[in-house]
Amino acid sequence: MHKLVSRVIHLCMLPVISYSLALRHHVSLKIYNVLGQEVRTLVDQF
Repeated sequence: MHKLVSRVIHLCMLPVISYSLALRHHVSLKIYNVLGQEVRTLVDQF
């Protein structure tokens, strides 16, 4: 089971993304623009 939570902190308007995994797995979290192009990789680790 996995969980992904996204929210915006109102004081500084920065997004906060937290995640947790029940088991240790490779995690890749990437940001794409509206054209489907990869913009940034936030996490890419085991």
